[in-house]
Amino acid sequence: MKDQQEQFKPGWGTWFSNGTLRILTNRNITVIRPWGTKAGAWRKTPKSYGWKPLRPNISLNSKQAKLSCKYYNELVKTKEGLEETSQLVFPFKAMEEADAWRQFFGSIPEGALKLARKYESRQWHVLQTLNRCGPAAFDLADCPALLFLIANNWVFGKRTSWVQRTSRRLCRIKRRKTSAWLGFPDRESTIKVFRKITQKSISIEFCLYLRNALNDKNIYQYLMYVPRINKGVLRLLAPDLISHITPNLLAQVGADKREDNRPRSAYMLLDILRIMQLVRPDLEKTFNFKNRHKLTAVHDEWVKKLNAIGYNLYESRFCNLEFPPMPDLWCPNGNILSIQPMANPKDLISLGREQNNCVASWAYRVANGECYIYRVMAIYEIATLAIYKPRGSWKVMELLTANNEPVSDETWNLVKEWLQLAQNKDSYLMPYNFYNDDIPI
Repeated sequence: MKDQQEQFKPGWGTWFSNGTLRILTNRNITVIRPWGTKAGAWRKTPKSYGWKPLRPNISLNSKQAKLSCKYYNELVKTKEGLEETSQLVFPFKAMEEADAWRQFFGSIPEGALKLARKYESRQWHVLQTLNRCGPAAFDLADCPALLFLIANNWVFGKRTSWVQRTSRRLCRIKRRKTSAWLGFPDRESTIKVFRKITQKSISIEFCLYLRNALNDKNIYQYLMYVPRINKGVLRLLAPDLISHITPNLLAQVGADKREDNRPRSAYMLLDILRIMQLVRPDLEKTFNFKNRHKLTAVHDEWVKKLNAIGYNLYESRFCNLEFPPMPDLWCPNGNILSIQPMANPKDLISLGREQNNCVASWAYRVANGECYIYRVMAIYEIATLAIYKPRGSWKVMELLTANNEPVSDETWNLVKEWLQLAQNKDSYLMPYNFYNDDIPI
């Protein structure tokens, strides 16, 4: 073990050579070959003996190369204690890494890359299914939900030792039989539902809930007749909301592309129920909404009532409520982005009044550690940010400006890059290079 650790020498970077992408950080080295008969990914760490195969969580979008440059440029500008020689080297490293990612994308067939990029998560899994299964997998382009399920078959079906062999078999049998093997209802209408699902909405969590929904007769009837299915539609069909919706509302939500990534209407309905519980707990919640316009109008009405009694609500409900310590997230681009944590209920009430939103009703969620709220000041606007940590990394739950309007693309990109920089800063400061010639390909 001691001899092995002595092989690790200081160094860091990303480069592309002989059809493989090599990523070095302070914790490990990852080698990725994206396409061909020897495609795969391997990783070595200081504590491991040899290379171990893995499924890397990487993005196949071209923004990855631009973000790599952003990492190094921000570190040069803001991090103290760097030597002048290191500051001169950083921009060249940024250009090298961006070029490595461009070569990496260029080594993947255009059709496969274009199809895999349309998914928001697990792009690598889909890419390898296209690589291993060939034309049979490409034929599933008209049913992207089923292709995603096959690419992650061990999550939904029986666990097998040969995942890719299982994927090849599932691609070649009838789609109805494939869905049945994955735990979905064995009927042709299930495939019709799959075809109506938008590709940007597909994720593991989405598919797991979809499976439960399709096995529920009441929810299944809604899914059969809604023309387009996205995250907004599926969230409205949850047990806590389904009694307040109508088929017309579902159709409007499904047609809205903004609901593909974020179920805005479902969040508004949840806000209404939460505010009613705080302001008027005696009222019965026996109502439903026929369209988006009515839902938005009722939501805005209750937000006004909440903010009108905000500080009275603090005295009666929130005075003894304590928030957990806010996460320590480094902000490298403080000159163009200010992140102010809301550390107590009074801060939430003030932010809700300033932004004319219902963030004050989130006090109990913050106190329980479900999420954290920040006041974001960007170049052109002020916004409310909620983040949460579902699986080891921080993600954006909500990011809206005044009156619950969506933020600009510039602000969204700044916040998204801030979260990535804050969580990966150490990987770009003092990584180790323990690369040698024993790469397993």
